[in-house]
Amino acid sequence: MTIVDISQIDASLFITIAVFLMVICPLLSLGVLRLFQERKRAGLTYIGGSIAGYIIFLIVIKLFF
Repeated sequence: MTIVDISQIDASLFITIAVFLMVICPLLSLGVLRLFQERKRAGLTYIGGSIAGYIIFLIVIKLFF
């Protein structure tokens, strides 16, 4: 196992990734939870929100970095 060198990552890129991860991951997990609770509309809404967040993340990364 080796140590990963993240010293080349810019601080603004790191913060952008962290913020989007804090938005996308909870929405996805809540969507899966709602689907297991058989609340399909809410589950698909959360999953759709996480997909939309991922698309916005890709656009932000492509435009600014």
